[in-house]
Amino acid sequence: MRTGIALAFVLQSIVFANVDALYKPCAGCHGVEGEKVANGVSKIINQMSKEEFIASLEGYKNGTYGGNLKALMRGQVMRLSKEDIEALATKITH
Repeated sequence: MRTGIALAFVLQSIVFANVDALYKPCAGCHGVEGEKVANGVSKIINQMSKEEFIASLEGYKNGTYGGNLKALMRGQVMRLSKEDIEALATKITH
């Protein structure tokens, strides 16, 4: 039983480290906690619902979402898998 708990802790630590690395390129515009209006026009992402956050990133990825920053954001999200987007949404939204 203790081995299972230890393994779960290690795996959780790896996931958190990975999501922090995934978010690092975002922090420059959106802030360390997702608290900034990026480039003076974006929504504050840490105030979005998880569903809204996921829908926006998927929309940027497939070209169905976005305004002035659509091209910039599409380039940023193309590298993200569905699992990456889910992990980022869990990290950033409330």
